[in-house]
Amino acid sequence: MTCPNPYPGLRPFYLEDADFFFGRESAIDDLLTRLARTRFLAVIGSSGCGKSGLIRAGLVPALQSGLLASAGSRWRVATLRPGRNPMGSLSRAMEDALESEGRLQETLDRTSLGLIDAVRQARLNSSENVLVIVDQFEELFRGQSRESRDEPIAFVRMLLEAASQRESPIYLVIALRSDFLGECAAFRGLAEALNDGLYLVPEMTRDQLRSAIEEPAQLNRVSWSPLLVHRILNDIYEHPDYLPVFQHALRRTWDAWVKDGAEGPIGLQNYESAGGPESLDRHAEEIFASLDPAQKDLARKVFQCLTETGLDRRVSRRPARMAELTAMTGAPIEQVREVVARFRGAMLLTPGDLSPESVCDLPHESLMRLWRRLAHWIVEEAEDASIFRRLSETAILHSEARASLLHGPELQAAREWIALRQPPEAWALRYGGDLRQAIQFVEASDKPGWRLFRRT
Repeated sequence: MTCPNPYPGLRPFYLEDADFFFGRESAIDDLLTRLARTRFLAVIGSSGCGKSGLIRAGLVPALQSGLLASAGSRWRVATLRPGRNPMGSLSRAMEDALESEGRLQETLDRTSLGLIDAVRQARLNSSENVLVIVDQFEELFRGQSRESRDEPIAFVRMLLEAASQRESPIYLVIALRSDFLGECAAFRGLAEALNDGLYLVPEMTRDQLRSAIEEPAQLNRVSWSPLLVHRILNDIYEHPDYLPVFQHALRRTWDAWVKDGAEGPIGLQNYESAGGPESLDRHAEEIFASLDPAQKDLARKVFQCLTETGLDRRVSRRPARMAELTAMTGAPIEQVREVVARFRGAMLLTPGDLSPESVCDLPHESLMRLWRRLAHWIVEEAEDASIFRRLSETAILHSEARASLLHGPELQAAREWIALRQPPEAWALRYGGDLRQAIQFVEASDKPGWRLFRRT
């Protein structure tokens, strides 16, 4: 018997997974109650608590089923992540939701009422509603400078204007990591809106987790061994990343059961062969071990490009276009495609396709904590970034006659770092430095005339 795997693994649940989304029924009811009261709903929780899945596979299907009686069952849904261009992301999402043939960017950019105007111009049926979902809302706070704050401020103001009126049928839902909650106070009016529409995602109980294990399989007339269900609950219930660990282990265990013939209940031997609670780390290591040495080095660079350590030491995902990965790793796009495809096939990376403009991303932030090798790479990247920033800043100070040349161990360390890392210019630009100036500074410090690696 061959059955489709009903467990999404590390990626979030999407709308198309709604039939297999179990265990969150009470949370969905709570969201509907709050959304009936306020048109701005903030779903808050730690990384890995299931915010995205709760919204996409729980709340949205409930709305489309007419469970928000005051609004009906007809919904246009615009889902986006702010990224580095929140207004552009909103424009693209709204164009898809409203099936607009024209460009909405000009309408959104015109005033803080741009979102309201865009919906009004779409001339929707009187029974239709618009739901705007802003996932990963914390992306607004990353990498901000005084000059780059204008667009996030305009974006937030537009959302708040749309949520505060009742003439247009616009509802807004954001998903926000709880450790970024304090930063919302920097946006005028956002803290007040959050206080009114905040929903803190609760942990799932053992009974809810049991439902999430057993009921998706039952839809395919498959059962889990009661002993295994008990074992899984004991293994993951106290784990800080319990939901990602849980879902990836379920997916891998199902695959192991299919590989073993898909006969009888899913049993303990399937779970253990999949790696049990360590299934994610083992899975990633299996993919990594299958690469040749050059591909392993490129995989390190790719994953380092897709993660980011802020000056506050918080680690987060950093989506990047395939073309950007090519520039920052210094590898031909064909080689980048091959490595990305290997991890994409294992659902450990999530590009829509492998074209130069396709955005590559981690399926979930928990991968940065649960894959031990990646956690080490992230620390290594942060150290490299720190070294380069110091070197670049010193080079600038020297050009201004405010710092001396390098010498002794400091010079030796700089030479060895550049020779070892051979950073491309695109990588240096990511950290705000001038690679050529930094290399020339180190070369000038090296009186015997030793010359460093230099890309052409």
